[in-house]
Amino acid sequence: MVGKSIILITVVFNIIGIILNGNNFFMGNAPTYLDCAFSIFYVLLWGGLSAYTYIKKDVLLSKFQLNYWIIGLAISIISAIITIVNYNKIIIPSMYMLFCFIFFLFDLIFFAPFYGLRLFLNLNIVKYSIVIIIIPMVFTILAIGVFKKLKKDTI
Repeated sequence: MVGKSIILITVVFNIIGIILNGNNFFMGNAPTYLDCAFSIFYVLLWGGLSAYTYIKKDVLLSKFQLNYWIIGLAISIISAIITIVNYNKIIIPSMYMLFCFIFFLFDLIFFAPFYGLRLFLNLNIVKYSIVIIIIPMVFTILAIGVFKKLKKDTI
């Protein structure tokens, strides 16, 4: 029951992140301090969830985190590649718009809550897209480590 409520809390925080950071994220505005504060809180929330999963040995939550961050990592890499290709004018503009339409929801879910971190990074969108991949990668590795540890402990 606790694992399911934590998943619900995660979804709620994602929605809050989309509401708070989404406008600046999609309009291309500079992130505000509120965006930054929420992004830091969001990263700490995921760190806390990872620690909770490890301490409580919650396999359901571990699977959720693993799947969430693997999807986030894949979307981050694909989005960064598309951004780089478009930045270098290699892709046809209509194809870029199609990719943007397809990845709109995924970008909103995975990038918007982290948009405030751009305040610290002060990078253009291409470099930011590459740097933001590190966050899901770290959490994916963390989730894999916790999942393997929990799986070993339960066997």
